Amino acid sequence: MKAVFSILFVIVFISTLVSCKPQEKKITTTNAVEDTTLFLKIQRTPCYGKCPSYVVEIFNNGKVSYLGKMFVDYVGQHEANLSKSEVDLIKTKINEINFFELKDKYDSPATDIPSTIFEVTLNKQFKKITNRHNGPPELKDLEKLVEEIVYKSNLKKK
Repeated sequence: MKAVFSILFVIVFISTLVSCKPQEKKITTTNAVEDTTLFLKIQRTPCYGKCPSYVVEIFNNGKVSYLGKMFVDYVGQHEANLSKSEVDLIKTKINEINFFELKDKYDSPATDIPSTIFEVTLNKQFKKITNRHNGPPELKDLEKLVEEIVYKSNLKKK
C-alpha cells in the first residue's frame, strides 16, 4: 500500500510540474513616461478687501489645476495643460531664485494682509514658504511668472 501511495505521489508531483508552465510577463513600453506628481502649489489667501484668492497646482506633466475663489477672472475649478517648455521655465525660475534657501516664513502681525503660500517639490526636495509681508522680490517674480503662464494656458471650466 505504501508503494502505491508513493507511486501516486510521484505521478501527481511530476504531472504538476509538467502542466504548470511559467506565465509570460507582458512588458509594455511607452516612449514617454508621464510624471503626474505635483511640483508646485501656490495659494493666495483672501484679505478684508478685494485681494485675489486662488489655488494653483502644477504637475510635472504640465497639468494645471486651478481653483479660483474670489476676485479672480476664473472663479471655480478649472484645468489646463502647459507645454514642457513652460514647465521648464517655471522650474528654472525656482532654481534661479534659490527657492530652497529662502526662509520658510515672511510674516506680519497685521491680519488684513493676504498671504501667498508656495509649496515646491523639485529635485527630491520639498519646501513650503508663506509670504505675508516683506518677502524677497524674487518670490513675487515667481508668483507673477506662474500667473502669466497659467492665465495664458487656456483654462477650461471643469
